Amino acid sequence: MQALLTLGLRNGKLFDISEVENGIKCNCFCPNCGERLIAVSNIESKAYKNSAHFRHESGVECVGAYESALHMLAKEVFSKLKEMQLPDYHFDYDQSNKFSLEKSFNIIKFEDCQIEKRINLENFYFVPDLIGIVNGTKIFIEFAFSHYIDVEKKEKIIQSQVACIEINIKGMELDPKELENLFLSKSDKVYWISNPKQDRIYKEKEKRRKELNEKEKQNKLQALKEGKVNSIQITNNKLWICPKKINFFEWFKTSKYNQHPILKEIANGEFWNEKFYGHYSTEEYIFFKGEKVFTSIYPYLGVDDDPNRPLLRDGLKRILERKSLDSNLCKYCTFDKGLFEYKNKTFQICSFKGKKGFIKDIL
Repeated sequence: MQALLTLGLRNGKLFDISEVENGIKCNCFCPNCGERLIAVSNIESKAYKNSAHFRHESGVECVGAYESALHMLAKEVFSKLKEMQLPDYHFDYDQSNKFSLEKSFNIIKFEDCQIEKRINLENFYFVPDLIGIVNGTKIFIEFAFSHYIDVEKKEKIIQSQVACIEINIKGMELDPKELENLFLSKSDKVYWISNPKQDRIYKEKEKRRKELNEKEKQNKLQALKEGKVNSIQITNNKLWICPKKINFFEWFKTSKYNQHPILKEIANGEFWNEKFYGHYSTEEYIFFKGEKVFTSIYPYLGVDDDPNRPLLRDGLKRILERKSLDSNLCKYCTFDKGLFEYKNKTFQICSFKGKKGFIKDIL
């Protein structure tokens, strides 16, 4: 069902049906086709107020009347308000992509608003619905209902290096307050078509990022050439070797875990079957050299509490962890220095140093 037309045009100005006389005396015309309008049922009762509207004198309704009225009202409200919540800037102009968000804006106050002023751009002329001016900069405003800025027009706007925002007003009521709320709030109905200033800032930022990445890449390559770090090739998302795993107990002996007598003995080759028994919270234990050694952080009452038990348990867990050391654990390892692409191959950079130095698996 087509929305009721509740605004009529008189002397170039929009009037709500509640502001005019009933019938032909309203002296209003259709904002779209220009035909004389008749104010219908403009009577002071709830039943009539809910359906008060304009109809065409000929009785033939104009399909574009509501859209034209809404366009005119949007321009009128915006020109009076002269304020707007600028939409977020996404470098790919995709509002649904949270990863492309580059900048959020506040509500801005326009110094002036110009309605439907023809602008001759570099490669075409443009008649935006509105031009908002802030700090001497022009922002073109387009209201969309049934027609939106197409790809060709968008490309021309972008090439002309002008800022342009499109506001989707389809589905809006002929209500100044509802339009005002739209203009002052963040909404996916309001979006950038072109923002050349932010485009330049983003491109410059990307240029610096690429320069830094290239510099970092060269520094890593130099470190690899000089053998200052491990470089281990990754195949099928797995390391072919883990320096920490190979030299695990050498590293273990230099860590805090070597302070615990049991851990120190294990690191020196004393046998432990690498199994825990009991429940973690209160009765966990291991067998070491034929004796039961509690490893629970909160043991049963009657068992002497050992302040070094957390260190023992953590150290034992580290010993078990060494079996599964691979590329999936690199990001959790303190020796991880990131990945490196070289000659169509991927290498894991690792700062772990064993007795024999670093592993060189590149160049």
